[in-house]
Amino acid sequence: MRALLILVVLSAALFTTDAEACSCQAPGAPCESMFFSTVFVGKAISTKEGDGVGVTTFEVQESLNAPGPLGTSVDVHHGTVGSMCGITFKLGERYVVYAGANSGVLSVGRCSRTHVFRAKDEDVAFARALPNRTTALVEGRLVRSEGHEKVPLGGVEVHAVDAGVSAKTTPTGTFTLALPPGLHTLELVSDAVVPWADRTTVVNVPHPAACAHPIISVQWNGRIEGTVTTADGAPVVGLEVFALAKNASDRHWRLSARTADDGTFLIHGAAPGAFFVAISPSDFGGTSPESPWPAMFAPGVSDVKKATVVKLSAAGKTGPVSFVVPKPQPTVTLRIVVKSADGNLVKGAFVSVAPTGGTRSTGGGTDALGVMTVKELASEPLTIRGCTADMKTCVTETKPFDKDTTVELVLPK
Repeated sequence: MRALLILVVLSAALFTTDAEACSCQAPGAPCESMFFSTVFVGKAISTKEGDGVGVTTFEVQESLNAPGPLGTSVDVHHGTVGSMCGITFKLGERYVVYAGANSGVLSVGRCSRTHVFRAKDEDVAFARALPNRTTALVEGRLVRSEGHEKVPLGGVEVHAVDAGVSAKTTPTGTFTLALPPGLHTLELVSDAVVPWADRTTVVNVPHPAACAHPIISVQWNGRIEGTVTTADGAPVVGLEVFALAKNASDRHWRLSARTADDGTFLIHGAAPGAFFVAISPSDFGGTSPESPWPAMFAPGVSDVKKATVVKLSAAGKTGPVSFVVPKPQPTVTLRIVVKSADGNLVKGAFVSVAPTGGTRSTGGGTDALGVMTVKELASEPLTIRGCTADMKTCVTETKPFDKDTTVELVLPK
């Protein structure tokens, strides 16, 4: 089976002006970065700064990569230190500048590969002696997530659709493709794994001397299908059904699917191994207004020792797993109104609703009419709390509800 995945090789990052939000990965090697930027060696000869933005003029000493002649000097715009991705240049110092261009204006930020020129500079050496190749090198790695770890995956064929070139990953998950310049979509040729979140990987190698190092994240392709019905055979629609690894320590993330109009479900992404099929599992909040059934396992039992064990191989598909559920617990709709001590409606008050002694809660702000509406389980003791937006003044009420109700919370003075 061939599956597509997405990864986009980006050009050098440009600056913005939010001091709190600069976050970027270290720039790639010259073969990754140079062909997406205007790159030159220059001496900073003057600079102007104001309101977090600066313009530095450089005397151009050597053009390393540019769409056209740069002239003897260029102006480069940048954020200043204290602004997001800001950067400063010392007058008289030589730099290797990686600048992005927008409408003819060159801009640079701290996320680019811009750096002080150094003896035996790697970037300058690369530009002066570009590899004499007709194809670019794509050296990537295939990994799958296992908890917080990224595990390399060998023996998987990676195919560059546009060039008709393929390579199998090594035991360490690496692969190498020699590709002509251009955009290339990469496919996995595998039944065992699929792209993580159905992402597509596209690599851009604009020059024969360019390179790319994509990391392709994949997941197992195990699938569990089945049907959920009531005791009288009616389909249960919109119910979230979970696949829980039999070994609890292997439950790294949420594996689930919702039932369709005919009660069927198909859970994707399961690893090889043994699983229980469950609804309302305690691992994911238990019984709730969205899943008003007690925790149960297929074929419809509360005792895990009596549950069906689903066994999957790599790329396996089971099914159908039949699941019969009882009537759901009734639910109620609560219209919660928050008022001040003098009887005025409070817009933007914070309201939380939680089962007493439970592990889940619902929270949010009241609307312009001082109202927040929630759906909850009937006859279950609920703790309802209303507070001013600054959380300094609160009122709490605890009681069960067996029908749709308007609850008024009056904040104390």
